Amino acid sequence: MTETRPVTDQTPSVSVVMAAYNSARHLRAAVDSILGQTLETLELIVVDDASTDDTPHILAEYAAADPRVIVLRNETNLGPFASGNRGLAVARAPIIARMDADDISDPTRLARQVGFLQAHPDHILVGNGYRAIDDEGRVGVVKRKPMDAFGVRWIMRFRCPIEHPGSTFRAHLPDGTPVRYDESRPIAQDFELFARLTEHGKAAILPEVLFNYRTHPTNISSTRTGEQRRISLDIARSVQARDLPPELKGRLDGVLESYLLGEAATVERVRAGVAAFDAVLAHDIAAHPGARRWLMRQSAAILAEAFLRRGGGLRNPRILLTFLVTARRYLGPLIMRQLEESGRLPSAVTSFPDMTEVQAETWRPTDTAVQR
Repeated sequence: MTETRPVTDQTPSVSVVMAAYNSARHLRAAVDSILGQTLETLELIVVDDASTDDTPHILAEYAAADPRVIVLRNETNLGPFASGNRGLAVARAPIIARMDADDISDPTRLARQVGFLQAHPDHILVGNGYRAIDDEGRVGVVKRKPMDAFGVRWIMRFRCPIEHPGSTFRAHLPDGTPVRYDESRPIAQDFELFARLTEHGKAAILPEVLFNYRTHPTNISSTRTGEQRRISLDIARSVQARDLPPELKGRLDGVLESYLLGEAATVERVRAGVAAFDAVLAHDIAAHPGARRWLMRQSAAILAEAFLRRGGGLRNPRILLTFLVTARRYLGPLIMRQLEESGRLPSAVTSFPDMTEVQAETWRPTDTAVQR
């Protein structure tokens, strides 16, 4: 393995860790978006995962031109998370930001995220909203989903709520243990890491849209969907076992199996799943009465996704009727959630520190493919 590292005495505020494999097409836009941050006291650690295209030459140019760029090269392809661990091992800053080699960060992303963690020492992880762009840079959905620590942990019972390449977290756990990915897992290491981090501190998702998230057919979420969902199921179950009281542990397994694995909905599964949600919500609302509206809308959306769409209930009149009758208290919140998703209704949010009003978008990415 080879390394190019400049000599500098200044400790950066944040270490940005990026893994790159045959990323020449979009690499310059990604790197430029980090080097152009308003927070300048950073280092960018790029791990070239044995690329065979022009990636090494592009990275060498940046390392020669900017002392903040550190380039590591794997002699063999290790994969994104083992490469990430290699970058984490040399990072010098107390805060880590992740970045993919084909995404684009808003110029204020790091100032906002690092500033949030510095202002809230009880928080260990922060994410933000994003724009989805395709391989050609065309903008698709714009996703805002502000959440406080309770909201993030609640969503983790079902899925990973924070996009990995837009995440920023502390370099060490409170006891001083360095943060690393679990390389024993073949996939979904980001979900496992974030679930583990929330055992040691709070997490939040900021309301701003702070990066462009590129989706294309070679994403792991596209090429290994089934495997990713099976491992995510195990992680979600562990979060539920951690956060729910003993009498509720395992109650949501049927919902999870339909939600993540697409297990076919049955009358019994729908009835048991709705009853389980009723019990879990009673517990959660009693503990967090101010989050009732948010909880009802999120629960309604998960139940509908699990049993109507992924479980096939929309194509089965008997299952659909069972859902409409059994889950009738969730129908109003489901409509409200759909209006939120379409942008016709402001999002119901749990209260969280430093929440700012979502403003009209003013930033436009510098990627020439997006500007076409």
